[in-house]
Amino acid sequence: MVKSLPIMHLVDAARTAELYTKRLTEREDDEVALVATMSASLVNNLVIDGLMEFGRAGDRFAVDHYGHTYGYSPTLTWRGFGPSHEHDPEQFQAQFAGEYIVLNQPHRPIRPFDALFGRSHIKAFRLGEQILSLGGVNCSPYGFDESVDVMVDFVSAEFTEFLDRFVEARGDLRSEGDGESITIDDEHMILVDYGRRRRSPILKSVHNDLEQEDIAEVIHSSNYVPYGKMDRTLTAHKNAGALVTVLANHPRKFLVPEHSNLTVAGHAILASANRSGWIDNMPDRFNHLKVIIIRYQDGRAVMYVGSHNYNTLSVAAGTAEVTLRTTNVDLIEEMREYIDTTLR
Repeated sequence: MVKSLPIMHLVDAARTAELYTKRLTEREDDEVALVATMSASLVNNLVIDGLMEFGRAGDRFAVDHYGHTYGYSPTLTWRGFGPSHEHDPEQFQAQFAGEYIVLNQPHRPIRPFDALFGRSHIKAFRLGEQILSLGGVNCSPYGFDESVDVMVDFVSAEFTEFLDRFVEARGDLRSEGDGESITIDDEHMILVDYGRRRRSPILKSVHNDLEQEDIAEVIHSSNYVPYGKMDRTLTAHKNAGALVTVLANHPRKFLVPEHSNLTVAGHAILASANRSGWIDNMPDRFNHLKVIIIRYQDGRAVMYVGSHNYNTLSVAAGTAEVTLRTTNVDLIEEMREYIDTTLR
């Protein structure tokens, strides 16, 4: 008997580009490719090279205005704010057989504020209805090779329909409400923030699960240390005897071209004010994994994994996000093993 594949499983960031490019070379005639990303590198990028070589009419590359303008991130130079590295969207557009789409294009961009507000943080590498998403991997060599991160590999006609609708709206569904939920089955639900300022169905769901009193353990992983309500909630559970592990980046890791030099001081202040405690055991790699695992005293567990960093600053800035909420024991255990082997 051939063992069936799980409905969802994790793909390490380092495998994402190779796996997606392989699928491009093997796809059926009716399978359309779509890549959606916030940050991007259009030079020396395996996925970009694959799209230029194997792309077809009807394929789409949808990059947020942030990535289209700044690549990885904005950097301050004597000429003002510009991309932090070699970045040539015009060359890619000239060679790509499909459509190049800029999401959330502001009418009057004012640098660098156009890099902070009204963005799409959603990442997806889709071919037909086979999707790599619900994680933090941006379409760049830095995202693939130098960051600790995952994508979830799954098949979903419903999420495919959402991605098409999202891209056709140029990343802006804000007028339609706060967001939506897409039920995959009894254990897996995809939550979407449309990017309305101060509105986050994802964060609301996370806090609803964290506000239970019978919590035995919480694992929190993000780019940033938790602050505000999240920090207070985790600290309260820690003081009540729960095992709380917070995995985040030391502020000095933001002092590289791939991260905005605007965030270093702010992150240092937040890190110094943190009370729940945080650790960074990865001196040579950047933690880009956005995960919360909650285990209750009766053995139940719930996990969130996606693009959301579980903070309120991105919500206040009006950022579109996507995150999986799952109670599937196998997927949660797979994530625990990944965290134990990469971040601890």
